[in-house]
Amino acid sequence: MEFESGLLPGRDPWPLLEGLLGRCLLVGHQPDLTHLAARLIGMPTGCLVLKKAGFAHLRWSQQKRSPAGRATLQVLLRPSVLLPCSA
Repeated sequence: MEFESGLLPGRDPWPLLEGLLGRCLLVGHQPDLTHLAARLIGMPTGCLVLKKAGFAHLRWSQQKRSPAGRATLQVLLRPSVLLPCSA
């Protein structure tokens, strides 16, 4: 695990993302994480709804230096699917 200050709220994550190789898991806060995911898949910000505690799986080619607009959305799960239901 590695902490990256570029993923802090209000920071610019692109320098970090352009250097990524291999697999990674990005964890963040709203609304920055939704804006980032939308930009990665090339959609306007309001087109993607990533709920608080939700999960989005994105994939992009490692041969592309900048993933902006090149990622594909593989999975988008709402929190109720991920979190155990309370009785």
